Amino acid sequence: MTLLSDLIGQHTISLDNAERTGTVKGIVLDRNRIVAIDLGDDLAVAATSVRTFEGDVLTYEGDTVSAGEDQSINPIGYRVLDITGNEVGTIADLDISAVGDIETIILHSGDHLDGDRLRAIGTYAAIITTDLPTPTEPNAES
Repeated sequence: MTLLSDLIGQHTISLDNAERTGTVKGIVLDRNRIVAIDLGDDLAVAATSVRTFEGDVLTYEGDTVSAGEDQSINPIGYRVLDITGNEVGTIADLDISAVGDIETIILHSGDHLDGDRLRAIGTYAAIITTDLPTPTEPNAES
């Protein structure tokens, strides 16, 4: 696994021509999965083209594409809210699997949240699901 803080700034290398094509500026997420890598200058690489998210450089096959609508983020420092609107903390880092899944959300408090809880990250905050308590049975003695 790799940390987002290590991924941001990595050089990107095309496996088609062994040329450096840019550096990682941000990621595009769909829930807890990276779907694209922002290279800056309106260029992106589909996450499906990336061999692995682990390593000293990010290698990929195929062409870069126009980034189009700006959905790229670097969420380090973003606040984390649960689905009821309660603030849980702020993102210190994200632990990313070799295939681009967010495995763990690491908070500045040192707490770790399961990446499967991530629903969305926008410009304001990251939203996570919450483990709602199980309803209790009414007191039989009432």
